[in-house]
Amino acid sequence: MTPPTVQFIPASGPTLLIHDAFGGTGGLSGRTPDTVDNGNTWTTYNGETYTVGSGHVIASNDTSDFSKSADIDVGTSTYTLKCLYTANGSTSSRCGATIAVSNATDSNETFAKFDRSSGGFRCVEYSSGSALVTNFGSIPTVGNLLIVLDVSGASVNYSVFDSTETTTHISGSHTLSIAATNRCGINSVDSSGKVLDFKVYA
Repeated sequence: MTPPTVQFIPASGPTLLIHDAFGGTGGLSGRTPDTVDNGNTWTTYNGETYTVGSGHVIASNDTSDFSKSADIDVGTSTYTLKCLYTANGSTSSRCGATIAVSNATDSNETFAKFDRSSGGFRCVEYSSGSALVTNFGSIPTVGNLLIVLDVSGASVNYSVFDSTETTTHISGSHTLSIAATNRCGINSVDSSGKVLDFKVYA
């Protein structure tokens, strides 16, 4: 009797939607991500200057913490965002990841950003220009750090790792008070904060 055939079906993993390692040089606005994209490009707002510099992107003319997002449409409000950035010793927030972007105009911003301030890692939710700040706890102030956000509508699981994603500095969950959208991206205040890599999975 012939034994039955057993077929191995590997588990499916997440699909990489967006990956930008910020190779090359030039402005971020209108840029197509480096290796994977869904046909959409980066958008910047209000004359904010985000500049790509051979492996990173910085902002150069935003001097306020009440700052603006550079974002891209990922086509879904359920995704995992991984943002590798360079932390620094400044007590003001410098850069991080943004989600739920629906408006990024001056004084009327509507989005949530996850970044570091003097109070530690935090979420700042801007609703028509008004800010709601939630502090989550301390993280390192120097070196390369990886922000990972698992977004499912208004629910967000957040983690901050070292650059190799092996050491967890902080993790938890947060429910947004603003509506989730398909747009996410980065936020930077000045050139001291560098975003090195940006990935979105679904």
